[in-house]
Amino acid sequence: MDLRTAARRVFPGRNPVARRGDRLEGAAVVVAVVVALLGLPVAAAFGSEAYASRAAQSREQQATRYEVTAVLTADAPLVLPAGEGAIAVSSARARWVAADDSVRQGTVETVPGLPAGAPVRIWLDAAGNPADPPVTAEGAVAGAVAVAAVVWVLFVAAVAALCVGLRLVRNGINDRRWAREWAVVEPLWRRVS
Repeated sequence: MDLRTAARRVFPGRNPVARRGDRLEGAAVVVAVVVALLGLPVAAAFGSEAYASRAAQSREQQATRYEVTAVLTADAPLVLPAGEGAIAVSSARARWVAADDSVRQGTVETVPGLPAGAPVRIWLDAAGNPADPPVTAEGAVAGAVAVAAVVWVLFVAAVAALCVGLRLVRNGINDRRWAREWAVVEPLWRRVS
């Protein structure tokens, strides 16, 4: 469908064949586009809230987490990748020195197949326990953009679903109208033939 045909469907104008339902559907499409555009600030507000939350989390984690070198005390088992492009991760026992100079032991994630005695870089929380790497400022921005995009896509999908629903209801009304008119005309045609 080209742009001119789409515009004629949305704005039937003075077309004598256009029905009231066609004009109503065209108005609904215009309202849907306007509402979808008005959804952008709403999505941006959700993204802004997500950014504020993730940025605070990033600052807290950057202040309390630190990276150390642990030494494996056991061989890391070989693990086959879960799928193509997957990063293989294995768990193995290791020993490390916490910020308070205490020697700790535990299970850490590492590359599969590393032998005992191999060094592994790990992140620790304030208590000296293994933790995930801290959220970065870039991660906070990416998370906020993802939240805003998902909210807007869901908003647009809801508006589109309402338009599709209106179209289905209108088609049902047209089908019933055609059936009633055919019920009147069809017996007349039988008499003629």
